[in-house]
Amino acid sequence: MELKQIKMKKILSLALLLSSMSFVIMAQDVSEKGHDDHTGHDKKEMMQKSAEEIAQMRTDRLDKEVKLTASQRKQVYALNLKDAKALKIEMEARQKESDANRLAKKESKDQLFKILTPEQQKIIAEKFDLHNDGKPYFKREEMKKKSKDGKRTLSNKVGSTVN
Repeated sequence: MELKQIKMKKILSLALLLSSMSFVIMAQDVSEKGHDDHTGHDKKEMMQKSAEEIAQMRTDRLDKEVKLTASQRKQVYALNLKDAKALKIEMEARQKESDANRLAKKESKDQLFKILTPEQQKIIAEKFDLHNDGKPYFKREEMKKKSKDGKRTLSNKVGSTVN
């Protein structure tokens, strides 16, 4: 009886180990691909494709899955082309909005630097790293409190109430 329990524990432990390993492997596989959407395509890659190419890719993918007839393929392509054209217009509008926001932030930073004295500008420059496009980001040292060994501990994390 006791021998059966030991064997069962070993089997369960092995099953748990294998399932956790497969989960880790799948998680790494997904993160290494770097895909940004559910279609498995990178957004930058999609921005470079024409509406016709996007429609063709989507039609081909559906045809591969469900084996479309010639008539269905034409209809599906037409639908995908209409959707892809709308998608391209939307993506271009988002890009223009993003560019406008980036320009507005840069102009705001430039105006701020005109107001500040050279000493104040130096303090800001030291506190922030400035990208080539003028977009500031906090230095890592400024963003976290350090313990003696330079690593964050539970008690010194921002917003932590644990002591």
